[in-house]
Amino acid sequence: DPGAAAPSVVHLRASAPPSVRTIRFVVDGATRGAVVAPFELAIPATPGRHEVVAVPDVGEPSAPVVYDAR
Repeated sequence: DPGAAAPSVVHLRASAPPSVRTIRFVVDGATRGAVVAPFELAIPATPGRHEVVAVPDVGEPSAPVVYDAR
């Protein structure tokens, strides 16, 4: 249907030092994907408040980031 709204997405992005090869994006405790540089991932938007953490293959995870999706 040409008049239908496009599905909403959330674009996740992380930066990391050159030693990092992959980053897993963990949303609400579940891995949503693992990516290589440039460390970007688009996921379907689910209404509500969510917490995302970027977990590199080396080093410490990011601090949690909270976002709201409608």
